[in-house]
Amino acid sequence: MSDIKFKGENNGFFDKTAALLLMIAVVAIPLIVRIRIVPVGVYEYGIIRASSSINDMFSYNKAVAVCIDALVIAIYFAIGIVLEEKRVKLRLKALPSYIMYGYIGLCLISSVFSKYTSIAFWGISERYEGFFVLLGYAVFFILAMSFVTSERSANCMLLIFSLSVLIIGTIAAMQTFGFDIFATETGSKLVLGQYYGGETLSLKFDSAYGTLYNPNCLGMYAGMMSSFMLVPAVLSPVKSKRKYLFILLFVLAVISMLGSDSVGGLMGFALACVFVLLIGAVCFIKKRLYKNRLYIVGCAAAAAAAIIIPAVLSSANAVIVQKAKIIVSGVSGGIEDESPYFYEDFAFDADTASIATKAGTINITAADGEPVVEQNGIVREIKSTKAMPDTDGGHEYTYDIDGLAEGILQVYDDKLIFIGCDEQDNRTNFLMRRTENGIIPLDKFGNDINIDENVASAGFEGIERLGSGRGYIWSRSIPIALKNIIIGKGPDSFALEFPQHDIVAKLKYLGNPYIIVDKPHNIYLQSAVNTGVLSVIAIAALVLIFIAKTALCVVRQGKMSAYAVTALACAAGVIAYMTAGLTTDSAVSVAPVFWVMLGTGYGTVIMMSTEDKNGKD
Repeated sequence: MSDIKFKGENNGFFDKTAALLLMIAVVAIPLIVRIRIVPVGVYEYGIIRASSSINDMFSYNKAVAVCIDALVIAIYFAIGIVLEEKRVKLRLKALPSYIMYGYIGLCLISSVFSKYTSIAFWGISERYEGFFVLLGYAVFFILAMSFVTSERSANCMLLIFSLSVLIIGTIAAMQTFGFDIFATETGSKLVLGQYYGGETLSLKFDSAYGTLYNPNCLGMYAGMMSSFMLVPAVLSPVKSKRKYLFILLFVLAVISMLGSDSVGGLMGFALACVFVLLIGAVCFIKKRLYKNRLYIVGCAAAAAAAIIIPAVLSSANAVIVQKAKIIVSGVSGGIEDESPYFYEDFAFDADTASIATKAGTINITAADGEPVVEQNGIVREIKSTKAMPDTDGGHEYTYDIDGLAEGILQVYDDKLIFIGCDEQDNRTNFLMRRTENGIIPLDKFGNDINIDENVASAGFEGIERLGSGRGYIWSRSIPIALKNIIIGKGPDSFALEFPQHDIVAKLKYLGNPYIIVDKPHNIYLQSAVNTGVLSVIAIAALVLIFIAKTALCVVRQGKMSAYAVTALACAAGVIAYMTAGLTTDSAVSVAPVFWVMLGTGYGTVIMMSTEDKNGKD
């Protein structure tokens, strides 16, 4: 099949430039891991951050790279328009581009009218997905769509995604098997640079994370790439050497997905397999492909992957499987929402504060004189006392507390701080203040809290601990989202809108009363709160139109050309990403790859539709 070409003398230059810029977005940016000490902005300090700066290794530099790459692409587009490069003009006027313009317009309006202006445009600490980064994603999407105008460019994108999986998958696979390159001396020097002091990095992740901020991000990426690589691995000709490369990359991606222990990635991969098999079944029946041995072998291999991998996982006692089973049971009402945490409640009654635990209730009474600590009705004797030198006459008392290594009560001025220390020396603080009307709770910054204040909630009643507390976070996020139908509170503003003062519920469902909820663990709620429900509809429209167009074009053609393989692979990857997005957030580590993949898919189906139209003509 001949490529559909655009007239012009600049195709070679534009192809090479576009390929390089897309490679930066897909391969280089996700690999950036380098420490950067970033000042905390005025909207964050003393509200959700206790320190004046953040040591960021995974997000800030990636966000800067996104903006720089997007700026170069914008210049590329401007040159293309001036030189009347036809493909650029056509793609800028395509329906997906107009939907993207609408989405970015909503993001811009949300940013302009946000009360957190600097965060809305530049992003919040450790995330950095402000308006300029979102604009960068849109630019990546349109460039990828503009680039795919031939089978050669479609194959080029396959190789770019392959390179990304090869590098990140290798790093993640090594982490899965116990070797973390960033925990070595060389890796630590590479990440810390001038701040390296002789000690290797010790990142507290129990699962593989690659270079992508945390295990959930790796799970989202690996689920997307497992789904993507499955298609060319199965459908590439047996005689093609690239087929074996795709098989290797598929295996690497699957290992990374399982090593991350991310249920979201696994769910996305499973749904993508279902989609690919459905398309295959329709093609098989409609086009009578039972005469094509390659197609039969391909479908059988895809079906085997979809059946064998979950079967092997189910028979194993893998963390990822146990998590999946808990989520399924929780959603279906099959389990009781039992607390896995030692602390269960935090209540106040006049001069007494009560901390309910699995080992009984700890009561702290502070009226006149020194406070009294009791547990299960038994007054606990003071083991030791020491002065607090940085306070005016403050003292720290230590007690034997059942279920804990020890309990510490700090008393100074009008403040009371109970610190529960477990056997691993993990400390959970309970901040209080004595007033004329009794003891009242404080937030982590020492501000008074009214725990009787009603916090809006919607759904997930009884299963708030679902998905490591996601049920609780979603139940408090939905009411916020529903207040932002047209525009949101501003990109990356979720943490500032979430009810962080809801310390009792956070203790019950997240295990820590002062943990900062900075993300909803759901890309749909994330976008709804930040940029409005309408922006979520725009993204959904882009994705659903692409999936529908891919299904129609592949079924109509019924042959696995380079376009069909690329489009189907992109559709599988997009489905996996959007499914993983039910339990995972958009992050600057992974989102650039997704938006390039979606743009690549659109460019491919546009070419397939053009071929069909030219064929009919």
